[in-house]
Amino acid sequence: MKTRSFTIAALTLLAGVSGCSGALSSAPGISAQGAPETLADARERWRASQIGDYQITVQQSCFCLQEFTQPLRITVRDARVVSVAGLTQPLTQPDQLDRSRLTVEGLFDFIADAQRRQVERLDVSYHPQYGYPSEIAYDGHAMIADDEISYRLSDLVPE
Repeated sequence: MKTRSFTIAALTLLAGVSGCSGALSSAPGISAQGAPETLADARERWRASQIGDYQITVQQSCFCLQEFTQPLRITVRDARVVSVAGLTQPLTQPDQLDRSRLTVEGLFDFIADAQRRQVERLDVSYHPQYGYPSEIAYDGHAMIADDEISYRLSDLVPE
């Protein structure tokens, strides 16, 4: 047990000293380029991946029905949502979901619209390999209560 702890500590220290410069390029499935920083770069990386059909987990935080703040497993075919499943409880009102914000392209459009309108807050992080938005924090206007929303996307599985 002490040897394993020492090995982990040594590797952590070594990664910190080397600046992790080689860690991303040698890890399978991770792009050495790093995450895109602009919407245009992210869209390009997403398109270059040529993923048309996929499953992804989307979790939103908003002033909305509690069943919509749970992680949702989304299945997308030809850029259209074909199924939505709650991962912690069944959805009782799935028709009230804004399905346009449950696809990667739909969230790219949401980000572009927010940028055009110069909203109060828009923080976006993109996935390093595929370019999809992995986290979005949005506040449309400082003086409007309950318009804040955030999204966290994970567990992409191309089909």
